[in-house]
Amino acid sequence: MKKIYIILIGLMLAANTNVFSQSFGSEITLEEVTVTGYYNNNDWSNYWYIQTIIYQVNEYYNNNPGTTQCDGQVNSGAYYDDCGVCVGGTTGQSPCSPPQPPVDCAGVTGGSAYLATCGCIGGTTGITDCSCPNDPFVASSATIAGGYTPSQALTWNEWGKTWPEKIEVDITACLEGGSWKAIVSTINGGYSLRARLILGCMEILGPGTGGNTVNINYCDQVNGLNGMGLTSASLQWFMVSAVQAHENVHLTHFEPELETLAPSIESDIEALSVPATGQTEAAAIAQIKALPAYQAALDGQLQSWLTTLLALGGIDHSSGTAQAAMVPILSSMKSTICSYASSHSWPFCAGCF
Repeated sequence: MKKIYIILIGLMLAANTNVFSQSFGSEITLEEVTVTGYYNNNDWSNYWYIQTIIYQVNEYYNNNPGTTQCDGQVNSGAYYDDCGVCVGGTTGQSPCSPPQPPVDCAGVTGGSAYLATCGCIGGTTGITDCSCPNDPFVASSATIAGGYTPSQALTWNEWGKTWPEKIEVDITACLEGGSWKAIVSTINGGYSLRARLILGCMEILGPGTGGNTVNINYCDQVNGLNGMGLTSASLQWFMVSAVQAHENVHLTHFEPELETLAPSIESDIEALSVPATGQTEAAAIAQIKALPAYQAALDGQLQSWLTTLLALGGIDHSSGTAQAAMVPILSSMKSTICSYASSHSWPFCAGCF
C-alpha cells in the first residue's frame, strides 16, 4: 500500500521554499503523487493541476465508505481544501481562501497583458510592442515667457535689450522597437527684457503735484522728448515707458519665430531614444534628457532663434518701427508739459512748436 503525497510549493524563492505535505492514509492503493509549483511568479498553471489532484483525492475518500479520512477518522467528512489542508470533520479547521490570480488589463484572469504607454499590450491582446504616435507637434502651441536672468550685459549707451535666453522642451516617451523614444509635448522660449534710463538721465514725471517739471527745466525735458533717445539732449531727460515700448516691438517677433522653429526643434528632440531595459516611462524621460545630444539640440535651436531675432531687430531699427512705438508716449508728455507751461506763462521754448 502506498501513500499519496501532495507537495505544495508556494511563492518559490530560491533559498526560502515552503514545502507542505500531507499523508492520506496507508490503505490507499494509489501511486505516489508529487506536485510542485503551487504558485510561482504569476504562473497559475500548476495551481489548477493541484486543485484537480486534491479534488480527486477528496472524491476517492467520499466514494469509498469505511476509509480513514485525512483527520484519521472513518467517514468523518474531513477533506482537503484548496490549500491542501485537512479541514472539516474532527479537525475544527475551516477551509482556506487561496490566493486568486489577478485579472490583467485585457480582463483575463491570470493573464499576462500589461499597461504600457500606448495602452494594454501583451497577453491575449496580440500586441507585442507599442507604436509611437506620429502626430506632429502643433507649432502654434509654442509659447514664450519672460523673467529669465539676462545673459547679456548692457553697454553704457544701451537703453534696453530684449534677448532670447533659453528654449525649453517637455517630453513624454513611448515604447517602440525595444527603445523609449522622445515625444515633444511642449515648447517654451524664455527671454529677458530690460528697459532703463542710461547713466545721467532722469525720468520725466511731468508738471503739477508729484511731478518734476518746473519752469527752469521744462524746455530741457521737451528737447529730450523730441530727441527720442537719439540726441545728446536726451541724455538728461527721458521716459522708461518709451524705452519699454521700443523693446516691445522687438518682442513681437519672439513667439512667431519660435513657432517657425518648432518643427525643427521637434525633429531634433524626437530623433533621441534610449534602450528599453524595463525602466518606467518617467525613468526613460530622465535618461533622454540626460543625453548630451538633448542639450546640444536645444542649444543649437536657441542659436538659430537668436540669429533670426537679431536680423529682425535690425530691421525694426532701420525701418523706424521701434522708434515709432515711442511717439505716442513722448508726444503725450510733450503736449502735457507745453500746455502747462503756456497756461502758467513760463519762458518761451522752441521745442514746444
